[in-house]
Amino acid sequence: MKFFAEKIKNKKGFTLVEVLVALFILFTVISATTALVNSALGTIQNSKAKFVASGLAQEGMEIVRNIRDSNWLKYDQGVLWNQGLSDGDWEADYLSEGLASYFGTGRFLKMDSNGFYNYTNGTATKFNRKINIQNLSANQIRVIVVISWQEKNKDYSLTTAEDLYNWYLP
Repeated sequence: MKFFAEKIKNKKGFTLVEVLVALFILFTVISATTALVNSALGTIQNSKAKFVASGLAQEGMEIVRNIRDSNWLKYDQGVLWNQGLSDGDWEADYLSEGLASYFGTGRFLKMDSNGFYNYTNGTATKFNRKINIQNLSANQIRVIVVISWQEKNKDYSLTTAEDLYNWYLP
């Protein structure tokens, strides 16, 4: 009996239970690491989309501001400061000199080969831009720019608003 006990005691191998426990621990570590990496990648992708959306919102605001400023330059020709800035929902890109009607859900912006967003050339993107204008008084308009997109079947939007004034009174 003593010989049999010493033989088992000196055996240097793993039992099936030890192998299963080791595999379980390894699988748990790999699963947790994979979930963490996927979560980090999703956060990075979402942050990138929000960054692009903020730039597109700022560009929409600048387009309206540019129309107002151009109108001031044409004041001598009888152009009002808010001409072309009627109440309603609009869309515009850096190529356009004015605003175009926004129908229903609007069109998705495209990115051209130079990295500029527009509605005519390039690769379709997930971003949609709506510019809402409200004439609050004879010398004040409210501009609300909404950028919306969808990612992984979830809807996102970014909204910015600013009041523009006719402070140029010749």
